[in-house]
Parts: sequence; C-alpha cells; structure tokens
Amino acid sequence: MDIIFGFNKCQKNQLFTRRLKTAVCRTKHLPTLNAIVVNQATGERGKDVVLRAGFSPKEERRAVMEEDWFALRIPTTGTVRKVWESVK
Repeated sequence: MDIIFGFNKCQKNQLFTRRLKTAVCRTKHLPTLNAIVVNQATGERGKDVVLRAGFSPKEERRAVMEEDWFALRIPTTGTVRKVWESVK
C-alpha cells in the first residue's frame, strides 16, 4: 500500500472527501454534515468538527437534522471544482 505523508491512499481519499463535503456545505451556507458525527460512547463530537460561525455543536446538529436535504440539487462537477480550488 502506498504511504503518502503518513497516510495510506485510502486514508488520504477519506480526508479529501471529508474536507470537500464540508467546504461545499460552507460555500452554500448549509449546516456542516460532519456535526452529526459523534462518539458512540460519549455522544460528543470530535475535535475536528467544523461549525458555522455563531453555532454551537448542538445548534449545528439540530440545523443538519432540520435541513430539507432532498430539496437541494446535487452539486455539479463545476461547482465542486470551484469549491475545491477556493479551499486548496
């Protein structure tokens, strides 16, 4: 397995995907999806969770659950490319 900067290829792809999803949410002023990921034992979020300015973790989780995600269009390849270029 290739190791790149201390991460194997699978881990690097997971980090890339997580960062891109968060960037798309923030660009579109949507709740950040990673806010709903919590530790099973403690029920608390991890230290890497990105929150929108002015939102507590609890408020962000509530906003994720209340958002009508089915009403949104899936981002086009062009949109994803623009977002990725802006956060590189």
